[in-house]
Amino acid sequence: MSVTDRITDGEGNEIDVEVLGYYTSNEKGSVTQYKCLDYLRQVILPSVRKEFPWLKCEPGFRAVEFCDGVGVHLKYDRLVEAQAAGMECCVRIPHTSSETQAGGLLSTISSF
Repeated sequence: MSVTDRITDGEGNEIDVEVLGYYTSNEKGSVTQYKCLDYLRQVILPSVRKEFPWLKCEPGFRAVEFCDGVGVHLKYDRLVEAQAAGMECCVRIPHTSSETQAGGLLSTISSF
């Protein structure tokens, strides 16, 4: 079974990206800052690199990742690691995922 997430590229094209691997929440059903960092390493970066192998931290080769802005998810180390891999994180208003987040954690990728 294959799992996909729909993303939008820099030209506005919608692309179904195969999600490589999976990750679970903690016992309470939430994603802590440590689990979010693991999710970046184990799922987001491998999946995005498969579709966008050119991704790197240089102008014209970076991407934007939209995330829920809840601080418990976004450990500083996670933001730094994503940025070093070529992904900038744009956070949404905390605790409004149901209204402002169309997809999962990885909802939109656009190059800049």
